[in-house]
Amino acid sequence: MDEGHKIPTFYCCYILQSLHKRQSFYIGSTPNPFRRLRQHNGILNKGGAYRTHRQGTRPWEMIACIHGFASNIAALQFEHAWQHGYATHYVAEKDRLIKNKNGGRSLQHKLALARQLMSNPYFLRMRLIINFFNTEAHSVWEQNKFRVCKDISIHTDISEGALTSLSSKVSVDTILAHADTNLQLVSALYCRYVDAENVKINIYRTKLTHGCLLCKICLNDFDYTSEDPSMKPLVMFCPFSTKCNKFNEDQTSDIKVCGFQAHLSCVYSLFQKERISKLMPKSSTNSEQELIPEKGNCPECHNDLDWTQIVRDSTLIRSKFMNS
Repeated sequence: MDEGHKIPTFYCCYILQSLHKRQSFYIGSTPNPFRRLRQHNGILNKGGAYRTHRQGTRPWEMIACIHGFASNIAALQFEHAWQHGYATHYVAEKDRLIKNKNGGRSLQHKLALARQLMSNPYFLRMRLIINFFNTEAHSVWEQNKFRVCKDISIHTDISEGALTSLSSKVSVDTILAHADTNLQLVSALYCRYVDAENVKINIYRTKLTHGCLLCKICLNDFDYTSEDPSMKPLVMFCPFSTKCNKFNEDQTSDIKVCGFQAHLSCVYSLFQKERISKLMPKSSTNSEQELIPEKGNCPECHNDLDWTQIVRDSTLIRSKFMNS
């Protein structure tokens, strides 16, 4: 485990479509899609990619974003692969729909590539979510023209009030109003996610201010109020509530949460033992893929816990409270 590794509160990859030139697209990544979209559209003077400055392409509409990455590095890897589908090692050469640098310019190609990447075991383990802000883009996704990865389930959301695409002949005022509504949809998603993370942070803050806490696996202490850095390892708290079963953004910091807590390294060992015990002897390999557990059971409330989410929350705790 990299003790210094940090995960941003939110990090996504996104696809823009020009409202003036509908065959112009841009793929990028950002920890703040609301701010980034304003940069692309020139609302903020600083920032914004050179390609989105080109004459006649603004304003841009963010038609979809993909979030839930285990780290900003993972998001950047996804972004690069999405931009270079003709060469990425995350899609087998025989399965590539985009064969060269100038290919794959349609929305169908770009969303098919996103589906292929999200279905790769490396990204699939992160349980990524693709959120659509535009109903036409969502329809293209659902149609899955190239029939790729049909048997793999991908978490798909569509924003409430998602926009329909504009016709070719509309007024400038209509285009600007459309862009503004799109910006509001992006802001709503970002704020909802950040608010949910803040609820988590408040719960963790309440727990950590108690001082010395006991790892319920190895029975050794950790203490985020200590001045000793060795007492502040990566730790986890079970996110499930004993009352409402699942931790979510609607809950507040005064609810009763499952009391299981442990060192992240101890939870890793526990989950690995669970995984190995379920493996058939013929399935045992030394592949890197199997070194990372996908999930495990909380020893206290017995709910399924997603390993990627545990790691994300654990690094969130450390980044927020290591120096507090």
